[in-house]
Amino acid sequence: MIKVIKLTLGILALAVALPTGAYLYYNHVWRGGDVTYTQISSAGIEKPWKQEGGGLSILYDYAGTQYDEEGQAHEVPLVASKELRQGAYLKVTYNQKRDIITNWSEITKAQVPKKALEQLEK
Repeated sequence: MIKVIKLTLGILALAVALPTGAYLYYNHVWRGGDVTYTQISSAGIEKPWKQEGGGLSILYDYAGTQYDEEGQAHEVPLVASKELRQGAYLKVTYNQKRDIITNWSEITKAQVPKKALEQLEK
């Protein structure tokens, strides 16, 4: 009886650990990344982009330095599928392994960490 209980607990532990580990790996490698903050201070440079189906889209490239929570500068390429609002503060997640931005969102000035905000306002 003890062997059956141990075997059941072992299988249950694997049933929980494997999907959890897979999710954490996926989140770190494919969706996660380093968080930086920036402010849109200039108009985006329009760049045409040919889609796989043959259609043409316009992407907007925004140059500028981004800063992490400690105020350290990072040069991260910021490309958006729409024009971004002038003066907007952005929280950007950049995945170095894949060399892409995995997420960006507009935030308020109060949400920008103090050290990053000091650098952005210089």
